[in-house]
Amino acid sequence: MPRFHQIVANNLKKLKYVKSFTEKVKIVKVEKGVAQFELRLEKEHCDLHGAMHTGTAFILIDLYTFATATTLYDESTSFTSLNIEARFLAPAMLGNEILINSRAADPSGKTAFAEMEFLDKATKQVLVQGSHTMFLF
Repeated sequence: MPRFHQIVANNLKKLKYVKSFTEKVKIVKVEKGVAQFELRLEKEHCDLHGAMHTGTAFILIDLYTFATATTLYDESTSFTSLNIEARFLAPAMLGNEILINSRAADPSGKTAFAEMEFLDKATKQVLVQGSHTMFLF
C-alpha cells in the first residue's frame, strides 16, 4: 500500500468510535495533501426523505479532511477542529455513489485548512462543498 494511503488508513482506524461509518467509505487514491474517497449512500446515511442527512455530510467533512491533512504532518501531530462549514448545492439520494475529493493546504503555523467536494459519481454534479479549519498541537 502506498505511503500516503497507509497514513490515511491508519489514522482513520484510530477513530474507533466511527468504525461503523468509516468501514463504508472506500479510499480511492491518496497523495500528499490530496485524497479521493467513495461512498454508496445507504439508509443510515440518509434522512426520512432518502436524501443524504446533513449530519452525514458534516461527519464526512470532519473525518476525511482530517485524514487528508494528516498526510502533510508527522505522526505525532494532533488536530482539533476550529471551524467546519458546508454548502449544500444538490441532494445526494439513497443508493447514489458519491465521490469525495479532499485537499489540504500546505501547513503554516498552528492552523491547518482543508476543503472538500462531494460529487455524484455518475453525473459529476457537485452536491456539497465543505471546509475544515483545524488547530495543531
